[in-house]
Amino acid sequence: MPNPGEHHPAFEEYCECIFDLREDDVDIIQARIAERLRVSRPSVSEMIKRMAEEKII
Repeated sequence: MPNPGEHHPAFEEYCECIFDLREDDVDIIQARIAERLRVSRPSVSEMIKRMAEEKII
């Protein structure tokens, strides 16, 4: 578990993926994130929700 003020390690991976998609000039949709990270779409949905709650995105 991360210490206070730190974020879940996967947050960084998702942020990097989102950044890469933006750099590639493609629409950033959950399906693309899931494909790039090789995770399920529900997993992406849950992580995006958590990141929004943490005000990361």
